[in-house]
Amino acid sequence: MYYPKFLPKGAAIYDLVLGLVAASVVLMSGLVMSKLSNGTANFAALALPSFAYANAPEVVSQNAIAPNASTSLPAIVANACPVSLELLDEGNAMIGGTLLAPCLPDQDLVIAHAGMVFSAKTLSTGALFFSLPALKSDGQVDIRFSAGQTATAAVPMPDGAAVQRVAVQWPFEDGFAIHAFEDGAAFGAQGHIWQDTPNLPAAGALAKGGYVHLLGDGSVDMPLMAQVFTYDAATPTEVLFEVAVTETNCAGEMMGDVLFAKGGAVEKSEITLAMPPCDALGEYVHLGFTPPSPALALAN
Repeated sequence: MYYPKFLPKGAAIYDLVLGLVAASVVLMSGLVMSKLSNGTANFAALALPSFAYANAPEVVSQNAIAPNASTSLPAIVANACPVSLELLDEGNAMIGGTLLAPCLPDQDLVIAHAGMVFSAKTLSTGALFFSLPALKSDGQVDIRFSAGQTATAAVPMPDGAAVQRVAVQWPFEDGFAIHAFEDGAAFGAQGHIWQDTPNLPAAGALAKGGYVHLLGDGSVDMPLMAQVFTYDAATPTEVLFEVAVTETNCAGEMMGDVLFAKGGAVEKSEITLAMPPCDALGEYVHLGFTPPSPALALAN
């Protein structure tokens, strides 16, 4: 609104010009809105100002795949359970072993050396500590778990070629027992060496006379047992392999292997015993030999 007292000279002309401008603005606004509502505006004809960026941003869709990208996810490979086996020379031609298998607790396994095999089982930690008489100087020991895992190690055993040993092994919890009689000893007397009086040397001490090692764990699903007698060639000795007649083996056959280790060489032979009928329960069958001859014969 204009107040007459403030209108300059020629105000009528200014009013006319302002009216024409206002009418033009209203008319143009109406045309633009009409075009937008009809969806027919020609935006291509509009010359919009361009904006330049020094470093133009790169817009990448989350679903985009680069030309050299692999569309397959990388394979996730779980680390295999580590199994380690360490051996050492314990003296007296004995091999000491430490097996560590933390992913294999309470697992059945077989220990093998120079043709001799026996069963064992890891602790709840997956560890196993064992000792066995060396039959060969190469000192190689192989381990196989019932699940298929294996481990192999070796330790030089220079004393292995100097000792003389005989071993018997069989695939049952009950089976053979070695009895050695030094200098004509009677059963149960001094010089009778067997599982009840094995005469094992103290740790680190030199062995005196013969001694018996018992090998194998009878609590596993498929037990493999063994006994090893180490004898002094200078001491006259008789050796018997004894088998008790039981309900399990009576009227059948008892099978096993005998291994002779001398001078670093191992001789292995199979044995099969025809067991007495079951009315002979509690009796015994004996196979005997006199070192250094490895000839086996039935004994009364």
